[in-house]
Amino acid sequence: MDIKSLNKRILISFITTLSLFLLSSSVLYIQSVYSLKSITKNNLNQITQQLDRMIGYAENALNRADKYAGSDCSKETLEALRVLEANTPNIRSINLISNGHTYCSSIYGETSELKQEYSETRLSVYISKVINPGVPFVVLNHYSQESKKGVVATIDGFYIYNVLSMARVNFPVYLRIGDDVISSLSNNIVNKQNIAINGYLHVQKPGKENYLVYSDYSFRDTWLYFISNEKTSLILIAMFSVLAGSSLFYFSGKEPHPKEALKRAIKKNEIVPWIQPIFNRDAKVCGGEILARWLHPEKGVISPDNFIPVAEENDLIIPLTRSLLKQVQHQLKDTIAALPDGFHVAFNISPDYFNHDFLIDDVDDFLDGFKERKPIVVLEVTERQQLNDDINMKIINHLRDKNIMIALDDFGTGYSSLSYLKNCKFDYIKIDKSFTQDIISKTHIGNIVKNIIELSNSVGAKNIAEGVETTEQFEELKSLNVEFYQGYLFSRPISMDDFKDKYL
Repeated sequence: MDIKSLNKRILISFITTLSLFLLSSSVLYIQSVYSLKSITKNNLNQITQQLDRMIGYAENALNRADKYAGSDCSKETLEALRVLEANTPNIRSINLISNGHTYCSSIYGETSELKQEYSETRLSVYISKVINPGVPFVVLNHYSQESKKGVVATIDGFYIYNVLSMARVNFPVYLRIGDDVISSLSNNIVNKQNIAINGYLHVQKPGKENYLVYSDYSFRDTWLYFISNEKTSLILIAMFSVLAGSSLFYFSGKEPHPKEALKRAIKKNEIVPWIQPIFNRDAKVCGGEILARWLHPEKGVISPDNFIPVAEENDLIIPLTRSLLKQVQHQLKDTIAALPDGFHVAFNISPDYFNHDFLIDDVDDFLDGFKERKPIVVLEVTERQQLNDDINMKIINHLRDKNIMIALDDFGTGYSSLSYLKNCKFDYIKIDKSFTQDIISKTHIGNIVKNIIELSNSVGAKNIAEGVETTEQFEELKSLNVEFYQGYLFSRPISMDDFKDKYL
């Protein structure tokens, strides 16, 4: 195999490997992103449920503490606030406020020293200034606009952080209340500015109160998750892709079964007609024999000796011949006017083809492609193959009745020539090249050729000498009154395009 073909196989195998890996990985990546989104939704649902429950406990405590709003921070009031705090999960403190300032705390009691100020917003986030300074906490506010007094419950940021950290994926979860955001990445940071929601993958879940829990993934985040969770699958995909590419490289280098290779070649019109011109005694072209050549995409031009036996052994010779008939018709139909008068086109026909009536239809279809002038069709049957049953002879005689000429090829080299001449009338008898090549060097060959010519004349058949390679052979055959000549002296087999360029 040449370097060009090898490089082509390598390139195709590499592209196949890479394409399979990228396609499979892309599908797996999409599945991974959907999986991440589904897991995140479940996480946020659970986190939201926990936060709703936590805020609900605070709400219940405030409902019970509302009656103390505006009250003095007496011993009884303070005791009641502390009992509520102790009996309410996740509550850090319950405070009474007036004009936005705490004046009674379940932790510090009556005080005017707490610097924490509260807005009128029902749910908000603050930074602790006294208890755990710098740590965020969430405030649920029952505040009266008329009296400027109210009750607040504080939820420590540590509780919030623990809930946000429930996520099953190692990416941040954010709690957004108003314009403030608490992140699961830290339990002591409150971002006082709005965090932009601009990730590659965004999943959010609103709570019952005025808050939003969400996760925001960048494209890089999704790839990190994908690689981290699909390592085994990626390795298997890579192994499979390499195996597929290697198998393609291996099998593309193997020669297909000759029958299958030839069948594909016929279907793709890789078996093309070439023509070896036939000349008269004046060395003028008067016809041509159609010969098959395989234009293999890798091996180039393949001689018929290498594939005609395969076609004959595997019932492909008829499809091959039919293909040649169509191609020759296509090649000559537009140039028929330039051909010399009486130009004949000869096709080699296998004996099996003569067993089918559709041979007659195929020849008719060939001639129907020529509108004005039509070439003379000559069907050559080789003497090396038996052709002596009634069906064959009936079809041959039917063809002759339609002015289709029949030639006996390779005369004198196979089965009984006299038996052929007895059962069927031939228009041409072709003298085999084995006689032509020895006609100068062996005297008795000349006598045999002379007898063949006399026999041809006696049955009304014209004779064609094959394999004429030298001027001496040509002159000797002319002296014996041979009428037509075919051989390398005049022309080797050439493509139809070359024939038209040279002779038309």
